[in-house]
Amino acid sequence: MGRMEAVIALVDELLVAGAVALLLVILAWGTGIFPREAALAATAIIVAFMAAVGYKAAQAQLRAPEAGPESLVGKTAVVVEDILSRGEGMVLLEGEYWRARSTQGPVPKGERVRVVGVEGMMLLVEPAAKHRGDEDA
Repeated sequence: MGRMEAVIALVDELLVAGAVALLLVILAWGTGIFPREAALAATAIIVAFMAAVGYKAAQAQLRAPEAGPESLVGKTAVVVEDILSRGEGMVLLEGEYWRARSTQGPVPKGERVRVVGVEGMMLLVEPAAKHRGDEDA
């Protein structure tokens, strides 16, 4: 989930808190059921609680996936079956064999590749050497 969706989730939580708080204030001033001070205190507590819940929800939505094929993006694998140009091959990643397709042309057996995407159960990879300069910088 993108940053914008996380911000929308946070705003959504705050809108719910605001609506509940507004209802309490209307009840306090309009009907006199309970004192204004109690309504303001309850409003502050509800808004603070909902802001904390919204913040945690936004954090969770911004976190990278921890399970499933999408969590493999960015990891390094070893080619165990030549990846031919416009063809497929096999890679070993975290003890599992995956079908892979190179985005940068053929990759010979034994080379290290970096996962750059996932299409279904197929990993899209490119040679890891392309990123070595980025890591050393």
